[in-house]
Parts: sequence; C-alpha cells; structure tokens
Amino acid sequence: MPFICFGIALCVALTAFTADAQTSDLSRANAQDASRPLAVQHVTVVDVASGRLLRDQTVIVLGQRVAAAGPSSRVRAPVGAVRINGRGKFLIPGLWDMHSHVVDPDAPGGPEVSFPLFVANGVTGVRDMATSSLETLLRWRTRVRTHEVIGPRMVVTGPILDGPPLRWLATSVAVRTPEDARRLVDSLAAEGADFIKIYELLLSPVFSAVLEQAKLRGLPVVGHVPAAVDAVEASDAGVRSFEHLANLELACSAEADTLRAARAALIAKAVDRTELTRQLRRGQRGRAMDTYDAARCGAMLRRFAHNGTWQVPTLINSARRTVRWDRTARYRAALRFVPPAYRAAWEPATVEADSFSADDAAYWRRQHAWYFRLVKEMRGAHVPLLAGTDLSTPWIIAGFALHEELALLVEAGLTPLEALRTATLNPAKYFGETARFGSVAPGKLADMVLLDADPIADIRNTSRIRAVIADGRYLDRRALDALLAQAERAATGTPVPLPGR
Repeated sequence: MPFICFGIALCVALTAFTADAQTSDLSRANAQDASRPLAVQHVTVVDVASGRLLRDQTVIVLGQRVAAAGPSSRVRAPVGAVRINGRGKFLIPGLWDMHSHVVDPDAPGGPEVSFPLFVANGVTGVRDMATSSLETLLRWRTRVRTHEVIGPRMVVTGPILDGPPLRWLATSVAVRTPEDARRLVDSLAAEGADFIKIYELLLSPVFSAVLEQAKLRGLPVVGHVPAAVDAVEASDAGVRSFEHLANLELACSAEADTLRAARAALIAKAVDRTELTRQLRRGQRGRAMDTYDAARCGAMLRRFAHNGTWQVPTLINSARRTVRWDRTARYRAALRFVPPAYRAAWEPATVEADSFSADDAAYWRRQHAWYFRLVKEMRGAHVPLLAGTDLSTPWIIAGFALHEELALLVEAGLTPLEALRTATLNPAKYFGETARFGSVAPGKLADMVLLDADPIADIRNTSRIRAVIADGRYLDRRALDALLAQAERAATGTPVPLPGR
C-alpha cells in the first residue's frame, strides 16, 4: 500500500565499517538529528514472528530504514554513527493503534495532544477510523511525512457510512439507497480515503452496494457488522475487519433467526437513534448472550478464520464500564493530558458508571465477560486479531490506552507474544506490508521501541519505554518526556507548536 511506504530507498553495503563512531548513552542521544547513522548495540531484539529473543544484536538505521541487524560480533557501526548502548534493553517494532479517531470533535485536544502522546508511548502508526474532516486529517499526515511534526504514520478514511437516524452526527453520513452508497464511495476515493468504514444501520442492499463500489475503487471496507446483515454474510462479502466485536452476539445465539427478524422490525420503525441503540444493544444483545450456542459461534469463527476477517476487539472500550481504571493512580496521573473541557464532558459517563443500578452493572459485567470469552475462542480458532483503543471514547487517552488494551488481551487469554503481535506484526499482515514493517529487520521502516524489560515475560513491559525510533529519528527518554510536556501544555491550552525536526 503506497500510503505506508514513504521512506527513501537505501542501497548501502554494510560489511566492514570502522568503529570510530562517537558513543552516546541512552540519556544523551540526539533526539532530532536523523541525518547521522544510528547504531543500537548489544540489544535484545524481540522477534515477534517466532517469539525468540535474539540477544546481543546490533541494529543499524540509515535514514528512515533499518539498514542492518544481526549479532553484534558481525554488525559494525558506520563511521560517524550515534551509538546507543542497548545492554539490558529489548527492541520491538513500533506499535500500531488499529482503531483510533484523531481529528474528531470527541478526541481530546486533537493531534496537538494525541500525536506527542502516541509517539511518547511507542505508537508509531494508527488507523484512523472516522473524521469530521478528511482534508484536515490528510494535511496532518503530510506534516508527519515531511517531518514538520512528530507523529504516527496514519492510514485514514473519511466519515462513516451509516443508515438513518445517525448516531454520530459530526463523523457520519446517512446512506439511504444503493445509488447514494456508490456516489459516496466514489467521493471518498477521490478525496484520498484509504478505506471505507460502515456502521450499524446500513440496510442490506446499501451494504452490498458499498462493497461492490469499494471493490471497484480498490478500497477495503471495514467497520461494524450492520444490524440488518448476518456476521458470516458480511465476512463472506469481503468486509476486511470487524470493530469492537459489535453485533457478533446475534450470530452466536440459538435464537439468531428470531432475533434477526425482531431487529429488522425495530430498525424499520426507528425514529430516535438513542432509543434504538438501547433496544438493539441492551435488549437484543442481552438475549443473544443468554442464548449462546457454542456450535453456531464456532462455525462463525471458523468462517472468519477462513475468510481472513480481522477482528479489533477494543476490550478497553467495554472494560471502561466495569474495570474502572479511571480510579487508579496511574490513570489519574495521565488525566493531565486531557483538556479540561473533555474531562468535564466525561464526567457524566463517570457519574453514570458510579450510579449503575444492579441490573445495569450486571449487564455490563456480563457483556465484558462475554467479549473476553469470545476473544479466547477467536484465539483458539485462529481468527486474526488487531489491537485498537477507540480514542475519542470517554476515558481513552492516546498512547497510554494501547498498553491497557494489550494487557486486557492477555487477560482475555492471549499470550504476551500474541498480544504484542496484535500491535506489531499483525497490522503489517493486515495491510499486506510485512516487507516494510512489523518486525525489526533489514529493509524495514525504522519504527522501533526500546524497552527496559522483556514484553514476552510481561506484556505490561511495553509501557517501560526507554526510547522510540520514529521514522528514523531517535527519541531518548528525555526527548519523550519533552513530548509528554508538550502534550500537557497543549491540553491545558498553552499555544505551542508540535515538535518537529
């Protein structure tokens, strides 16, 4: 995909370099100068494909690519390189948040806040799932590509295609007919969208038209399983990824046919989206969970695996009503990166969670447990998984949330290695770009994270970040702390420019 490939081509022979490069320890490395070669020496490279820990490795970065990687006894630092002592450290590929909303009225502070937070947390790539302004998002992407600002790589779309009545007024467009669907897909393709996102109230003929037109334009279709469409049908039709595990409960129910007929009737007479959402989610999902059928669910998951239909669970989204990490000291410390206006806007959600009735609390606990069980079953069925956070949802803070999501995936039954893959190797597979990123290897884009501890031993070690290499630029701990300070100032309203070269 051309939107991921934006490094310069490198044709460099790395055989016998002299070793007169100046040594720089982790705290003194230049965070801005990407013109000099970089050598991370004597580091343990985490091979996310095999799960092996490759000890005492040296990784050479020239420009925006990994030029060499291998045993330190064989790979020498180029003349004039910045040398990083990686002893006791672990090097992983840059992380991807595969479900985020950066330029969104509900995203706290916009790119001025989220970009520094992403990079400071080792998130070097995001898939942005809807925006109120694709033009604005594309401008930000250009600024990142040209190193005018520091931020993640972005794969983007425009507004969500949904049926009326709309739920997200600022970031959705109502699609009533197949003709509307074709026109809107063509428009998004012309504007530069990398994919098309669909939502829950698309009628079946409109859904089919979106898939057909997107295929003509060479754009993948992702999103929620529409309420009028069976999940297996959507997978067979070629939807590339399903988000939040939404509407999969119905396909796992022994009463699927009855519930589907009732759902169609609810949609046909819907006027108020809030009430319809309540009926679909609290009513139908609750009944579907009560009538879980293991054979039906297993058949669905096997079809997902066969079709290569990716799943983005965003467990952090469902967990926010049950786990309540907003009360933890770590989360409270991170609130300094949330603009006051957003904190105030989130307060009703906090109050709601604090005042759940016994029935409400039981429902959310049951749904969260159901999602955990489904993720575990997906793992067993070899359904491909991606990590995402749904930034723009209350209590979700850019960058920090991805580490919480990885921990939740492990809690749901993945191994730490499998969870790490959902944010590294699996995004590369999803995009069909394993030759360009997703592992630490020669020729790959120079997006990496240097950790103080082994993430395979404990997934929470992904947050123990010593340095980040973002598009070839080395950001040591001091530089990352400066990014955090930058985000905090932006969040509190102090006008500051985004950090650049």
